[in-house]
Amino acid sequence: MKDEELAKTEELKNLSGVITVMQSGGQYQVVIGNEVPDVHKAITKIGKWSSDDEETLNSNDEKTSKGKIFNRFIDMISGVFQPLLGLLAATGMIKGFNELFLSFGWITETSGTYQLS
Repeated sequence: MKDEELAKTEELKNLSGVITVMQSGGQYQVVIGNEVPDVHKAITKIGKWSSDDEETLNSNDEKTSKGKIFNRFIDMISGVFQPLLGLLAATGMIKGFNELFLSFGWITETSGTYQLS
C-alpha cells in the first residue's frame, strides 16, 4: 500500500471474521483464518477479475489432474527425490569431510576411512 493511513485499520479489526491486521515492512495483511477461499471468490467477483487459481483453492487434487503434462512430470520426479534429499546432503558432507581430512594429511588414500567412502 502506498498510504497505510487510508486503510482504516481499527474498522477492519472490528469486522466479523477478521482475526487481526498486520503491518510490517511496507506490507498490509488482513488475517481472516480459514475463510480464504470464500473471500477470494467474493473479491474476484466484485473486482471482475478472472482467477486461474480457483482449483488450487478448492482442491489440490483437481489442480494436479488438470495441470500440464510437464508440470505433472516434474511434480512426480520431485516427489520421488524429496525423501532422499537429507540422505544425499549427508553423503555429500561425508565426502567433503573425507577430502578435507585427506588434504590436511589426517588420513591417507590407503586408510580404511578413505576407502570406505
